Amino acid sequence: MNKSKLKNYKKENLDEVAIQLDILQNVRFAPILFMIGCFSNFIEYDYSEKAIFQSLLNDD
Repeated sequence: MNKSKLKNYKKENLDEVAIQLDILQNVRFAPILFMIGCFSNFIEYDYSEKAIFQSLLNDD
């Protein structure tokens, strides 16, 4: 291998490692984002349920 091919090979290899690290970091954040989404959905559902219940009670 000449020097330019070796340099390109090393650069491609480093790019592949960087992509793999990005994927691993995204996999770590996925459960956290899922839990935050579920929690915010629960809070939103709880508020809407309370609002519906209060509107039923106040409906004279």
